[in-house]
Amino acid sequence: MMCELERRTVTVDALLVQAKPHALSAEAAQAEKMIEQVIAILSPQAAMQAIGFLVESHGDTVIDFEPN
Repeated sequence: MMCELERRTVTVDALLVQAKPHALSAEAAQAEKMIEQVIAILSPQAAMQAIGFLVESHGDTVIDFEPN
């Protein structure tokens, strides 16, 4: 019984560590490249539903984001 309790305690502790907020670390990236990556991911599903993308670029826009 004690072994089971210890196992669950370890599991809960690990989950609490994962749930704790972490410090943000923003990085700069070209907006156009980020948009291209998102479109590449969404294109197969969009094509099945006859949805197209129109992207207009107006210069080199840099955005700050937090990577995964």
